[in-house]
Amino acid sequence: MKKAAVTSVALFCFLLAASAHAIPINITSSGMEVVDPASFILHNVLVGPKLYRVDFSWNPSTNLFYPTGYTLEIPAFKAWEYFPLHVGDTWTYRRHDGGIVTVTIAGIDSICGVPCMRREYSTGTKEWWVSDSTGIWLAKVQNPDNSYVLFCPLKLCNPYTYVGFSKLTPYEDVPIYDPYGTLVGTMTGYFSYTGVAVETVVTPAGTFMDARRCNMAQSYTNPWTSNMTTDDIWFSPGVGIVKIMSNDVASSGGIMTYSYSEVLLLESATVGGVSYP
Repeated sequence: MKKAAVTSVALFCFLLAASAHAIPINITSSGMEVVDPASFILHNVLVGPKLYRVDFSWNPSTNLFYPTGYTLEIPAFKAWEYFPLHVGDTWTYRRHDGGIVTVTIAGIDSICGVPCMRREYSTGTKEWWVSDSTGIWLAKVQNPDNSYVLFCPLKLCNPYTYVGFSKLTPYEDVPIYDPYGTLVGTMTGYFSYTGVAVETVVTPAGTFMDARRCNMAQSYTNPWTSNMTTDDIWFSPGVGIVKIMSNDVASSGGIMTYSYSEVLLLESATVGGVSYP
């Protein structure tokens, strides 16, 4: 069986062969793209302040993959710049049916000992997030009836991503609490994230030339239902989410009990003190 294993020394020497000085590399945010059975690409190899992609090919004589080339990672996205969170930020979205949804960063709360930004929706839902140089983390979701799920927190996206980047984040036995804080069940499922493309998005709040289109999905099962939500989301740097196409399906006992689709377009926003339009 082929082993996708290369020692850090081999990778270090390949990237820095022309240098007589040791420079540390960081692959904690790297992701692997499999090209074919005999080759793959390691994205987001951090060398100093720069990100590289490194190509690897299979060497049957040594039974290992070896680096065959490298380039600067272009484009490389800092995920937290596309999902900015500041207390006081607001986004107003126009629904496909003409309705309005408003999202506000209303404060900072400690969830499982981690400072998290509280996103409050005009629908009554609240979410607690971390978005910084460590990645994008979801800590808690509270429903309009004040029941809630505690993730504590769960990393959904690495700090550095690229078009084609994909991350699957499973979870198991996440606690579900009623409005009074009593444990009433658990849920098991996964989040997935895939970077699709860089596109132009036209909204009432403006035209965003460099919006990053991502596909995000969540599937889970709890004691009462099974649910699958699939979202195409467009993020713009410094602004956040500018468009969402969402589909939500729930079932119980193998019978579909709920299905809903919607499109949201950014109508106006104030993010980091900057207003749109």
